[in-house]
Amino acid sequence: MRLTNCAATVLATAVTDGAGNYALAVPFATAAAAPLCVEETNPAAPSAWISTGASAGGTALPSGTATTVAGTAYTYTRSGTPDRIAFAWNGSGHAGLDFGDVPPNTFAADGARTGLPGSTVSYPHTFMAQTRGVVRFGIPDEVATPTLAGWSGTVFADPGCTGALQAGAQKLYPPSMPVYVSAGESVCIVMQEFIPATAMNGYSDDATVQARFDFASAAPGLNATYTVHDITTVSDSVLALKKEVRNVTQGGSFGINNQAKSGETLEYRITYTNNGVSPIGTLSVNDTTPSYTRFGSAQADSTPATLTACQKTTPANPAPGPTVACATAQPAGGTGALSWHFTGVLSPGASGAVLFTVVVD
Repeated sequence: MRLTNCAATVLATAVTDGAGNYALAVPFATAAAAPLCVEETNPAAPSAWISTGASAGGTALPSGTATTVAGTAYTYTRSGTPDRIAFAWNGSGHAGLDFGDVPPNTFAADGARTGLPGSTVSYPHTFMAQTRGVVRFGIPDEVATPTLAGWSGTVFADPGCTGALQAGAQKLYPPSMPVYVSAGESVCIVMQEFIPATAMNGYSDDATVQARFDFASAAPGLNATYTVHDITTVSDSVLALKKEVRNVTQGGSFGINNQAKSGETLEYRITYTNNGVSPIGTLSVNDTTPSYTRFGSAQADSTPATLTACQKTTPANPAPGPTVACATAQPAGGTGALSWHFTGVLSPGASGAVLFTVVVD
């Protein structure tokens, strides 16, 4: 926080306490009716906060409009950096000059899957609201490569955050339906993409999924948009595999790219999906520790009920030695192959995942 003469001169500075309280001392020689501005700079780390409004003595100050409170005209300016409240010095003091800032909402994560012509694939996403407002989902753009008509996406609610399309799920797009949220509330959705029956092996579509958020109590009105991309590729392979990675040490989220420093832990997630019309038996998922890393752990993540057991081999129990249950804790270290072997069948449309961690050398 800082107090200025509404120009280049800084008269005082302060840092708010944990409750947002602050005090700025007006220089003794300041003349009555002199122009003053209280200015604040939004927190920048770990991500830039968003200005929503301001108030004086509990009275809202619409941006760009002078508002009189207890005989003093206050003008709040939300645009630009820093935010400011301008007023004329009353000779005694001005209290209750407050700014509204909120952390940014989040919308995650990008997806990539394969599917057969004439079928659908589903992508789970989560919108996290950091303040009260209304969110609307849509698909403003789809880019097919090569150009082919018939690709189409639909957004459904996923109230249990199951990650899968549920029977009777509410359709949120099209048309775009409003979802009212409070601070800290998550909205889970599933985007279902239809693949044209005429699409050939290797054809793809990049669907832009958008969450448009209208902030509550912002004056003038304020909105922001957040997007993820779902890339669907036509494949005649019945079993689809998707590999993602996140930096555990840095608290990252799963994506298709990541970076890490020596000593940091990476976690890989391999998602398997049956895109066919018949069950898949004797399912195995195979991988290996990346170069310049050491094995940390391996386990099954989400597993469909029709897959009744899971056994694994890792650098801690390499083949041709005996397998162990996927839930078994193992000593870290070593490099080499990893395998998860499932008993039972993977039903059509079913999906699951396995996890493993490594430490970067």
